[in-house]
Amino acid sequence: MENEEINNKILGLWEKYPKESGEHSPLLYPEFKRNAILVIGLNPSLSKKAFNIIFKDTEYRGAFTFEEFFKKENIDEYKDIYIKEGKWAKEKYSYYKKIRESWKEFEHIDLFVYRITNQNYFKKNCLKCGKELKEDFVIGDFWLEQLKISLEAIKMINPKIIIVANAFASDIINKYKELFKLNNTDNFELKGYDVLKIGERDMPILFSSMLTQQRALDNHSFRRLVWQVKKILCL
Repeated sequence: MENEEINNKILGLWEKYPKESGEHSPLLYPEFKRNAILVIGLNPSLSKKAFNIIFKDTEYRGAFTFEEFFKKENIDEYKDIYIKEGKWAKEKYSYYKKIRESWKEFEHIDLFVYRITNQNYFKKNCLKCGKELKEDFVIGDFWLEQLKISLEAIKMINPKIIIVANAFASDIINKYKELFKLNNTDNFELKGYDVLKIGERDMPILFSSMLTQQRALDNHSFRRLVWQVKKILCL
């Protein structure tokens, strides 16, 4: 299995927390592209439309239904195909189109690997918070362990720069700034971006809203973001 260390930890969480992990399989990762531009989302969507696009013109078209493929009880049967699905999604699915066109060498992960499409439902019923984080909000263990896995993934990727492409994901990282070793004061005033401390390296990180689909950045704001990334990487 590709990316065996990270994926085994993810699968371990689905066994450790059967109630919290629900009915669906988790996102599993192909081998990471190192030293790329890293885009971080909140959680993977569970979409029949995406499923049909991703498996069109592949050997697996018609081999299983949408419901069968993502059912938790079928994880062992399909886990290797989940990894292929992750590769093909980056090549085919519209969510990645602007990212592909702007940064050829990119990687993408989600803070949480729990598949669900409705983000408001995810916030309210899974993370147990409202539309916005409250000061006293504390994330549950199942979700906290996913954040720790995401941090491991960031260290493995060792990106040139990180773009957090979701406003709520940005809020989560800022809420758990000690876990992520985030410095969002001194450096921002001088250079216009925050940093994550990874080992001895200060890794540039930009907080944004979604880059594609609903509630995405407008084209002018996205153009400015692309310019900002280029400018930072040229420093």
